[in-house]
Amino acid sequence: MRTVILDERLQSVREGAPGELCLSGPGLARRYWNQPELTARTFIPDFFCADARARLYRTADIVRRRLPDGQFAYCGRVDDQINLRGFRVEPAEIESALNACREVGDSVVIVREDVPGDRQGKVDRAALPEPRFDSKTAARRPVETRLERIVSSLLMTRVIDADTDFLQMDVHSLLAG
Repeated sequence: MRTVILDERLQSVREGAPGELCLSGPGLARRYWNQPELTARTFIPDFFCADARARLYRTADIVRRRLPDGQFAYCGRVDDQINLRGFRVEPAEIESALNACREVGDSVVIVREDVPGDRQGKVDRAALPEPRFDSKTAARRPVETRLERIVSSLLMTRVIDADTDFLQMDVHSLLAG
């Protein structure tokens, strides 16, 4: 197995500089099964090898070669993939699944290092902060936003939201024109 460290232009980096770790060699797979787009992004021609069929596998790990021992120092990832308790997790895949839910407008998945818990990764649920939800600033479905504008216009009042108490505003059906 041969290793090379490349910059974003796929050029070799100078010794000690960070770059993406790429692998090449006879034991390396040549493609992802039934995933041609991922294969094209990840298995690139090995321009360091005379064999035109040779491929470099882009690991997406950012490393730098430590001098003088030659070992690699891990610096991070090119993408957002994380390793959580030994499992590879793609936040984008979780976001995609959440966004497919009708009730979800948009989502962002992040890893929090400051969640209270123990060394085995068990979360202390009692120590978590209360979730904050403000219906006035929360993401809304387009139909809700349109209805709020229409009702506000009809009632000739300030902008209303899902929590507006019409009785407190002294608005009722008898006043409707």
